[in-house]
Amino acid sequence: LARKRTRVVPACLAWHGREGRAEAKGPMLDGQHVPFLETQLTLWRDGVYAYDALMQSAARDLTDDDITALAQYFATR
Repeated sequence: LARKRTRVVPACLAWHGREGRAEAKGPMLDGQHVPFLETQLTLWRDGVYAYDALMQSAARDLTDDDITALAQYFATR
């Protein structure tokens, strides 16, 4: 899921992972706590955060299970 991308939305890792840090524009997510990541992703998905159209597009269709999986993945990196 973190490596999945579309024509419009880059992969999470392209913006938030160790890979490609020179071009990364988003914050580093590796090692963050699961509850923090789950909360942030839920706020993006639910439209509470609306200041970045790319992140809104990336989070819009995430399920609760997707959010849990992404949070656990980045927390353990």
